[in-house]
Formats: sequence, C-alpha cells, structure tokens
Amino acid sequence: MFSSTFKTLFIQSFLGEDYDYHPYAFLPFSGGHRICTGRELAFFELKTIITRLMQFITFIDCNENIGGYQQKVICFPKNLAVTVRFDKD
Repeated sequence: MFSSTFKTLFIQSFLGEDYDYHPYAFLPFSGGHRICTGRELAFFELKTIITRLMQFITFIDCNENIGGYQQKVICFPKNLAVTVRFDKD
C-alpha cells in the first residue's frame, strides 16, 4: 500500500476488485467486505444496557385495551394502554 519510504501512497492498491463496490458497503454496521469490526461489540453493549434497564421497569396493563385492530399498511391494536413504572430496587 505504501512505498518503502512510507511517504508515497500507491492508489493502485484500492483499485482492485473492490473499485466498483456498492456504496452501501461504506455505511457503519453494513455488510460486505468492509463490515464494521466493532458491530458485534456495539450490539452486545446495547443488549447489556437494555437488559439492565429492563430490570428496573414494570409494565402494568391499564385495562383500557378495547381489543380489535386498525387496518392501515399494517395491523396494530386500536388501543394499547400500558403504564410503565420505574422500580427503585
């Protein structure tokens, strides 16, 4: 990639098989040859944080759920009432 003097960059090193590679390959956490090496670590840290937060949260049904679904592009409940309580433990 560099010459023996380490002052000259050989651009030919980057013009091989990946020269016409799809631009999606350069996005963070993308796939392909240039996948982010820290992707698995970032996902593990995210799972750990969410797990720790969920240990201090209680979801309570409010009994206001009337049932049925709304038809849009996707189906989803008409009224889904949930109270979130943060525990101090």
